[in-house]
Amino acid sequence: IFIIIKKVNLKQKGRKQKMKFEKIICVFMSVLMLAAIAVPAVSAEAAQKSHNYDNYIHYRAPLAGTYQKLTADKKLKVVYFGGSVTAGYGSTNAGLYSWQALSSKWLKDNFPSADISVVNTAIGESGTYFGTYRLKQDVIDQKPDLLFIEYAINDKYKHSTKEQAALQYETIVREVRTALPDCDIVTLFVIDKETSDLLPDLYPTAAGHEMIAEAYNIPTVNVGASLVNSMSDKGKEWSTYFIDVVHPTDAGYKKYYDCLEEFLYNSLICEELSSADPVHAMPEIQSDRL
Repeated sequence: IFIIIKKVNLKQKGRKQKMKFEKIICVFMSVLMLAAIAVPAVSAEAAQKSHNYDNYIHYRAPLAGTYQKLTADKKLKVVYFGGSVTAGYGSTNAGLYSWQALSSKWLKDNFPSADISVVNTAIGESGTYFGTYRLKQDVIDQKPDLLFIEYAINDKYKHSTKEQAALQYETIVREVRTALPDCDIVTLFVIDKETSDLLPDLYPTAAGHEMIAEAYNIPTVNVGASLVNSMSDKGKEWSTYFIDVVHPTDAGYKKYYDCLEEFLYNSLICEELSSADPVHAMPEIQSDRL
């Protein structure tokens, strides 16, 4: 456009010719702008899945409800339910640098036309046992479309056995599935210095959660294992990523988020879920009781 303007000597033209030329340029620019706006976003078919964290992610049931809320309804409510690591303890600014804050930002950045509300109901030092008591008020009454659960490490600190952790986690999952059958659930496993020695195996309470998550077809993301396995020297690097034995630094939270980001990208950008059924099936109870 600027080359055309430069080549035309407007000073040698009459006023009418000048106005006509300017009108043509304006129309031309408008067409270009409309064309740019009309260019569609990258389709799910064109998006390439990332595989950097395949060893740490079980995708299981697709996030159909979340996808449809973001793309069709343009309104999504997210609830985070867990302990101090979900609350962002250890970060210099939990509202900016925790895995919870970074994942919320990812959703808003990638779906800017959707009205996304976020509620972080995490309470430090709480596990799934206490979670069962506050579940209705802090989760179900919030009516989330997407729920993140992170409790396995605190179940360890509460001295729950694998079976107790499974029972308590299943109680939470089944109550949510009963009240909100189209709510997507994603479970995260974080880590501490002691349980990192058990890798590649899950520590007992995480194994209990994983057993129930598999039965209920719930995705799990082992961000803790992904962080520790990225270290070349755990003894020297631990203090870079953790302020103590379990709470991450900003750098540690970023590592946690990087693994979760791949899960979100592959699940919501690389999948076409507009026609998928958002209602989750309910399996038989896995524990001896709830």
